[in-house]
Amino acid sequence: MINAVIFDMDGVLFDTELVFDQIWTMLAKKYGYVIQQQMLNNLRGTSGKRMANIIESYWKDADGFLIIDEFFANAKAYLSQKVPLKPGVCELIDFLWQHKMPMAVASGSFKDLVLSNLKVSGLIHYFQVISSGDEVSSGKPEPDIFLLTAKRLCQKPQNCLVLEDGIHGVLAGIRAGCETYMVLDKVSPTKEILEKQVPIYNDLTEVLADLKANVIKQDS
Repeated sequence: MINAVIFDMDGVLFDTELVFDQIWTMLAKKYGYVIQQQMLNNLRGTSGKRMANIIESYWKDADGFLIIDEFFANAKAYLSQKVPLKPGVCELIDFLWQHKMPMAVASGSFKDLVLSNLKVSGLIHYFQVISSGDEVSSGKPEPDIFLLTAKRLCQKPQNCLVLEDGIHGVLAGIRAGCETYMVLDKVSPTKEILEKQVPIYNDLTEVLADLKANVIKQDS
């Protein structure tokens, strides 16, 4: 039984991945590095610490933590006035709110960026719990952030539905023992995810239709 829904932020709630790619391209040019698509994919949906390690593995002699700080500062400034929503966000959140379904955000981004984006979007008051990558020792694909969020919701992981767009996030949800859906954004499901038979949706509109039909009763 699903008793709570946990949203990833970037690529699920907000259409921010294109913005992030542009910032990474700018930083690569600034520091004289080349940005590769595989590197961009690896940077999606994980914690700042792991992102720093990825940067240093691709960009030799780079200070990963310095660049991460600059990345998040640029992201926060760019998104300080308007945060673009993904299709179906408002409809899904409204449906869950009407049915008194507890909701949370579990994002690999830094806490101040997560809070800023949720405030700018006007969505922050819908979420009982907000967890960020700098609150756990290991980022996605490790399960820590979803285990922490489930605990904060006072729910068992198996009673939480995780909505994720990234490979790291989907694997983290599965490893936490949560019911996990993949909502497509910039990356396609891997062979491992397909083998695990993770439900895959094109957007949150499809997720909403499925929840209405199969998970959350209309008279609940």
